[in-house]
Amino acid sequence: MIINRKIYYTLIAALASAILVGCGGGGNTTPTGSTTTPFTTNAPSTLSLTVGQTVSYVATGGGDGNNYTTYSIADSNPSVDKVSISGANYTITALKAGTDTVNVSDAAGDKQSIAVTVTQNGGGTGSTVTVTAPQTVNLTQAQSVTYAVSSGTGIYSAVSGSPGIANAVINGNNTVTITTSSTKTGTAIIDVYDSTFTSPYAITVNVTAANTAASIITTAPSQLTLTAGVTASYPLFNGVPPYTVTSSIPSVVTTSVTSNIFTLDALTAGGPATIQITDAALNQTSIQVTVGPNGTFIPLNIAAPATITVGVGQSNTVSYQLIGGYPPYIVSTGSSAAATAKLSTPTTISFTGVTAGSTTQGIVFDSQGNSKTITINVATSGVVEPLVSSSGSAVTIAAGSSGTYTIQGGTPQYTVTSSNTGVATVQSSGSSYTVKGVASGSATIVILDSADTIYNVTVTVP
Repeated sequence: MIINRKIYYTLIAALASAILVGCGGGGNTTPTGSTTTPFTTNAPSTLSLTVGQTVSYVATGGGDGNNYTTYSIADSNPSVDKVSISGANYTITALKAGTDTVNVSDAAGDKQSIAVTVTQNGGGTGSTVTVTAPQTVNLTQAQSVTYAVSSGTGIYSAVSGSPGIANAVINGNNTVTITTSSTKTGTAIIDVYDSTFTSPYAITVNVTAANTAASIITTAPSQLTLTAGVTASYPLFNGVPPYTVTSSIPSVVTTSVTSNIFTLDALTAGGPATIQITDAALNQTSIQVTVGPNGTFIPLNIAAPATITVGVGQSNTVSYQLIGGYPPYIVSTGSSAAATAKLSTPTTISFTGVTAGSTTQGIVFDSQGNSKTITINVATSGVVEPLVSSSGSAVTIAAGSSGTYTIQGGTPQYTVTSSNTGVATVQSSGSSYTVKGVASGSATIVILDSADTIYNVTVTVP
């Protein structure tokens, strides 16, 4: 058989081209050279990432003895990280906290394993994001408050629905700072997200005009004496929750706070300790607490005369401070048809007349069953309450310490003086006065109202 020489060489050339095409190109292939080198990758065998982080590495060598090889990548836990490969280049992206094993292989089946550990960026635990802020925050103009952010997944972010009223930023120490406008009032919704951008923590921020928010108020007296082993609780009002309460001498008295109630736990005799109360806007108030020796009992008393006169109706309600005993207190009257009693604060008893011309008893009990009784006469109108002091008729104050008390009843205005300023000094303002111990001895604090009625308080400085 005779074959045309030109056709023969054309067929040979086509066959050689087909063989070359079959040996290279296409897919994730990488030339390895005429001599096969060991398969390896520049990734470490143990890898630590944070959520959201992406790293890149390169595979080299390997193959089945040919001049070209292919690489592949696989992970055992794709919910923790995401892997991809292009030629010899591959990436690993951390998705959520957890562990995984990533395997990079060549065409001959050789494998390089990478143990991957993913941790939370931002301190989260993978659960729903939480913020220490209450879900409703009341602020004034040009005010900033900061709260801690925790849980959730990944990096935190904060979005305000009304940034012109209140805006929020995430700080590097896993906190969020909310700042209000200096010119606008209204309501803004702050949503704090984690990296999933689902189930945000929503904070409603109400912004009022500057200087309209009231200071922190507590029903605890500014000067308080407790007995070792006694626990007392008081509510907090106004300010910007949440509150923190600290003791300057925790070995004498410790503190705790739940919502708007703070509790004092008297441990051992000492003090006075300063109890500092701070709200989220860093507003502060304080009280002084002295703890008497264990077994020392301060008798239960009502800072009122043995017999009082009240008018009929709420407008004629009178109030007196409760002293000593073991709080909390229970109050009542002998006949609610004559007069009623209630606790207007945890340490204040209020009486209201019901039936004119009647007489009954006002009674207070402490938690240990101790009681104190006074007589209540109900008049019709024009009642002038007897002049009294919340201190009672006698107090003991250490040198260098002070006590603040309230004047009740009588006819304002009041004048308050000390009979011996070398022992105790006094300063008054309105219906409040403060006595400071100077040196050992005794003095009389004289309270005089505008009708020239006098109430004396004996002060002893040990």
